[in-house]
This record gives sequence, structure tokens and C-alpha cells, in this order.
Amino acid sequence: MGYKLYREVKVWAPDTLTKGEKLAALVLADDANDVSRLTYHGVHDPEIMRQAMVPDDRAMRRVLAKLQKEKVVEHAGGGHNGRVSKYRFLHLAPSGWAAPGDASKAGENNPPTGSVEDHQADGFDVPDVGKQGENNPPTDEADAKNHPPTGGVGGSFSTRRRVKTTRPTPPYTSTSSSSPRDAGDQPSKTKTKKTSSIRDRIIDATGATPEEAQALIDQIRPEVKHSLSGLITSLIENEDMHERLRKLKAARAPRPRPARAQTKCTRHYLALPCDACASDIKTRAFGDVTKLLHDHGPDKRWDLAQNEALAQHLGESA
Repeated sequence: MGYKLYREVKVWAPDTLTKGEKLAALVLADDANDVSRLTYHGVHDPEIMRQAMVPDDRAMRRVLAKLQKEKVVEHAGGGHNGRVSKYRFLHLAPSGWAAPGDASKAGENNPPTGSVEDHQADGFDVPDVGKQGENNPPTDEADAKNHPPTGGVGGSFSTRRRVKTTRPTPPYTSTSSSSPRDAGDQPSKTKTKKTSSIRDRIIDATGATPEEAQALIDQIRPEVKHSLSGLITSLIENEDMHERLRKLKAARAPRPRPARAQTKCTRHYLALPCDACASDIKTRAFGDVTKLLHDHGPDKRWDLAQNEALAQHLGESA
């Protein structure tokens, strides 16, 4: 029914349609009238939906909404009180375009044909239709009987040169091609993907968290001589990775502090850790701080008990 309309939709449908949406548009165009451009059957007809490969009414409504949004069809009425819902196809092709085989507009798209002399001047051999039997087969009734009738379809021949109709090239957009900047980002993306693969191997082998696996990679990277992946594989096979993970967890584990019953230095009246006591230790004035540690004990004066210089002095004097 809608051969010309079918060809128009096939050639000029918007590129924003999906394959399923374009198939539905082609099925509806085939069902529509070429002149009125109105669909004949209902869009929810089971046969229409089967040909369009649309599973249900809801999916068909989504397809029709997209076709209306892209200005392919418009609602022409119906759809209420049992009436068949009609849709009209909008004009997609540019002005003057004719579907292949449309004789009414064939001359608009095809250039005029030159004369026989023009073809001979171009170097083409044109058979002499006036001479019978030299270059042309006989056309008597006996010869006509050997060929079945064509019904006026296959026997016609036109000397017009065929012009191939091509769609216009879509305008350039930034999303249609990659920019130099995108090309420059490729090595970075490859490196990130490779690091992620190594991190996943560490997680699978040791049960480490992603953060711990990344910390192990950063820790091992300075040791690499040839290949990070090769060194990681060697550490996993030798089970050295488990030991590294254990040390990493131990280093990250929070260290418990002794109870801080006393919050101020009884000599300098400063909050612990006392900066004045630390200054005395730096100047090697150990007398007062040693007495404070002895009087209050390591639990109350934890800042003095954890001071390495004071501990070294007490060890030397013991």
C-alpha cells in the first residue's frame, strides 16, 4: 500500500531512532496510504505489532511517543470509544525528492539524456536500430513467441541515466569523532586498567581490601626492576604478599594509650604532654622530670614514660 512512503521512511528516518523504532515506523508506513499518509489498520493491531516485533501495547505506545517526538508521525484522531487510532506520517524527505520508481517526479531528479550522437562522440558504440540482423536480433512474431509476456513491467527499457540518490552528510558534531585530547588520554586509561587488574589479583590472593591492595602496590613499586606485574606474581606465589599485608595491618592498627588520669603537669601546670618538661629533657635537665616520673608513675605521667631521651638517660644511670 505505502511503497513510496515506505521508501521515504527507509531513507530519511531520523538517525536518532533505534532499530526497533525504525522497524515499527517502516511497518506503519507500509500499512499507510501514499496520498493521505494515514495509517489504515490500528497501530495496536496484532498483525502490525507482530511485524514490528513489538511485544505489547505499552511498548507500542512508547514507540509511537518517540516517533511523534522525532516528527515522524502525528496523531490524526481516533483511539476513543472503540475507534481505530489513526496516525499521519509527516514529510521526512526534502522538497523535490522522489522515491525510486516514482515516474511522476522522475524528471525532477534525473538529468536530461543526451542524443545518440553524443554517446557516439563519447566513444560508446550505439547499435543501429535501423539495420535488422547485424547487431540486433529479429523482431518477428516467431521470436516473440519464444519469450513470455512481461505484463508491461519487466520489458520496459529507459535510456535515461540513473542518478543515485544519497542522503546528505550529517553535520560534524563533537561526539562523532574523538578529539586529540581524547587520544592523549588513552595511555592513562590503559595504565589505570592495568593497575586495577594487579590490585584485583592481590585482593583475590590475600583477601586484602582495595585500599590495602593499593597501599601494597605503592609500597612495592619502588622495588620494581623490570615489571610490576611480574614482581607481584612472584610475591604471591612465594606467599610473601601475606607477610607484607600482615605488617601493613600491624602498622595501621591503632595503638592503645595508657589511661590518662592526670591531665596537667603538677610542676608547670600545663596540659599533658607538658611542653616545659619536654624542653627540660632536650636541655638534659633530667633532675625534675625524673622526680616527677618517680612520684606520679608512668600511668599518670605517660608523656614522660614515652619519651625516648628520658628512657635512654634512665637506662644509662641505672
